[in-house]
Amino acid sequence: MRTAVLIGTAIWTWLALPAPAQACHCNGSCRTALTAPVLFEATVVALDPDPALGGGQKFVRLTRVRALRGQAPTVLEMEGSSCDVEFKAGARYLIEADQWAPGKFGASTCGLTRPAVRSAGFMAYLMAPPAERPRVWGTLTSPVVDHRDFVQQGGGPPVGGAVVTLSGPVTVSTTTTPTGEFLVGRLPDGQYQVVVETPRERTDVLPPDPQPLWLGPHDACMSVDLQARPTSRVEGVAVDARGRPLGQVQVELYTPPHNPFRRDFEQRPAISDASGRFLFDAVPPGTYVTGVGVPRPNRYDAYQPTFARPGGQRREFTVAPGAVVDVGPIVAHRVEPVTVHGHVTGSGTVLRRGLDVVVAAVDAEEAGGWRAATTDVDGHFTVELYRGVRYRLYALQDGQRTEPVTTVAGDGPIVIRLRP
Repeated sequence: MRTAVLIGTAIWTWLALPAPAQACHCNGSCRTALTAPVLFEATVVALDPDPALGGGQKFVRLTRVRALRGQAPTVLEMEGSSCDVEFKAGARYLIEADQWAPGKFGASTCGLTRPAVRSAGFMAYLMAPPAERPRVWGTLTSPVVDHRDFVQQGGGPPVGGAVVTLSGPVTVSTTTTPTGEFLVGRLPDGQYQVVVETPRERTDVLPPDPQPLWLGPHDACMSVDLQARPTSRVEGVAVDARGRPLGQVQVELYTPPHNPFRRDFEQRPAISDASGRFLFDAVPPGTYVTGVGVPRPNRYDAYQPTFARPGGQRREFTVAPGAVVDVGPIVAHRVEPVTVHGHVTGSGTVLRRGLDVVVAAVDAEEAGGWRAATTDVDGHFTVELYRGVRYRLYALQDGQRTEPVTTVAGDGPIVIRLRP
């Protein structure tokens, strides 16, 4: 079972495009998943976007379908929720389908849908005699962040040869297979601690933190997917236009193309020290951009959006497993705040007061790079921006966006025209 929480204001909806502004919250367990009315294996042959929803919803077309329970569909119609599984064309999956509308089946990250190569635990439970069924199974993977080939279900590359120990009423150890999977047989009820020891030769990963696991009388089985911690790091230095080190500069790490509501990983901003040095540790391998974020009021100085350019003019760089990447200097240019006046204009019959004006920095690569203003009775608005920074502005009229206006913040007024 799944629920999705939709952030339902027009401003947030606009900011979230093209990805859906939804947060995924799951409840249920392995036990509830085992009662799924539709369970099957299939190969994804094509992913077709739904033009009516801006390409966000996908029709997942399947081939080589093998039903395990219920009548398996040949097409999945995803809801456009952040709970949706991100399938990859050409891959084979074990799919636990849920019917979210009459005749429409989807697959949720809350279920056991996963690549078939990592479905051994569930299949062993499903196919084995009751006395031989494993009670706990799972996977150990290493994180990866790359929008070009990141697969949401199944995690990143597997970590084989790791020792997984469950300590509780009894202590049981097992070793992950080359596909990162592990199985544990009959276990008594009780509280367990799951501890992982990664292979010594895997210098690119560290064990995940110990994880508690409770097995009660109603838990016929339990799926535990673990993720090792990466050892890769990204570092650099922030300097001013004269090359002098800048301390207390907020630097952020992004995955391109950036969407403020859909981050593939959790990474806190780094703050440069007195020598201007900054460090991001435990960085998943992948492709990144790093730089000073869009200026906004906070306890740090405001800087022009600027980025490190390792290896020449390209902003993007690759972090390999276990690598330490020095992105070199980021030249941060301070900017000054400026009060900008604007006017929403249009036909005399069009309401111009009380409209929301949404402002976002064009070069902003993080969620704090937007702000809003409201028009007065004459259609005027005022907004605090930063001089020399490019912004894009929209007015929201009956939930619809006006044509965008792009401008560099200065002393001149901004005019937004409503539709006739």
